[in-house]
Amino acid sequence: MEHLDRLYRQRFSEEDRRRRRRLWQALCEDFFQRYVRETDTVLECGCGFGEFISAIKAARKIAFD
Repeated sequence: MEHLDRLYRQRFSEEDRRRRRRLWQALCEDFFQRYVRETDTVLECGCGFGEFISAIKAARKIAFD
């Protein structure tokens, strides 16, 4: 896990990660959330930093990379 953390830190700058979080927040609010009820369970495969799973509103969230 430590190796993966180091790899991702080197791959994307902190500013890149902030931009990606803002992008996924906007995408979830303006598009994806209409397909997911807040009582649903969401599974995200290949979640990377978890921007999508963090931004979507759901009762249960499962994510793996």
